[in-house]
Amino acid sequence: MLIDSHCHLEDWVKTDQIEKILAEAYGQDVHKFVAVGTQLEDWKIYASLASRHKCIRFCVGLHPLNIKDDFEVQLEQLPAFLSNAVAIGEIGLDFHQLPSGKSEQVAYTKQQIVVFEKQLRLAQKYNMPVVIHCRDAFEVVCEVLKYARFDFHSVLFHCFTGTAQEAEYLLAAGAFLSYAGVVTFKNAQAIQRTILATPLDRILVETDCPYLAPVPYRGKTNTPALLPYTARHIAALKQIDFQTFCEATTQNTQIFFRTRW
Repeated sequence: MLIDSHCHLEDWVKTDQIEKILAEAYGQDVHKFVAVGTQLEDWKIYASLASRHKCIRFCVGLHPLNIKDDFEVQLEQLPAFLSNAVAIGEIGLDFHQLPSGKSEQVAYTKQQIVVFEKQLRLAQKYNMPVVIHCRDAFEVVCEVLKYARFDFHSVLFHCFTGTAQEAEYLLAAGAFLSYAGVVTFKNAQAIQRTILATPLDRILVETDCPYLAPVPYRGKTNTPALLPYTARHIAALKQIDFQTFCEATTQNTQIFFRTRW
């Protein structure tokens, strides 16, 4: 059995296809799911979905690319969801596409950092782990985590595509790393080397669906049913029996999110 440790299911909920998507996943021995919210609308959807499906746990967080002028209003509502959520996420920093003007860049990055730190403080207050989105911002993300004195043992870097050196730093600090379909791509040799350096007891697997479908479905809509392609690829890279890999990542997911289901 596999757990999809990071998936976005809201579009299928809105189009009444969620039962079909879950059934397809069950057919591929993916029986449990962590649905990850990125804004208030998602949090409401997932709280309702998880109440109806015991196979689903959910996270709530304000994604850096979803920060709008009303972010304070959204953050004020976030604690209301935490009694049933398993983590705050996905949160973090995304500096991949910055505004062209220098002053706009400063304001843009500063706002992301402010919102990120506020959510880290909430996680500390409510004793919650966090799921991190980090794109072209590794050093700053780590600086904010250290500034907040956040326990790295409660940090999961999702869809990790960093260097071996970055992975080494995070692992030494106690963090967990989750890998998605990117690891199956032909140009993913650097990520594959990082995987080889990641201990089995720190690895989670995810789809990040509907994005990043693994080979041989690259470019198509990703679903939780495709998770085994990523899992088998990683198991083969690490020369680990697939069943052993499934059992390990299932245990890791339950340890990190502090839940069994």
